[in-house]
Amino acid sequence: MLPEQQRAETGVMQFEEDWPGVFIRGDNAAMWAMAIREVLSKITESKFGYSYVMVKGLADLLSSSDTRSDPTPQKARLLPNEQKQ
Repeated sequence: MLPEQQRAETGVMQFEEDWPGVFIRGDNAAMWAMAIREVLSKITESKFGYSYVMVKGLADLLSSSDTRSDPTPQKARLLPNEQKQ
């Protein structure tokens, strides 16, 4: 857990015993989405098929953190684990 005064930076993050994941700050996500879309504009979906679709989905996900176009991002909060018996 982060102290209340510390902001999460882009990088690997793990919550308790759960699998590690990657947190990407919104400003980083927006830049990466633009870079991915630029690369996608140079290739065709028909040549790369499923990989193209997956990378486009990643660009869409990264873009979803841009609140300039949609000012209602989802808010995350950690829930306590159930007590094991």
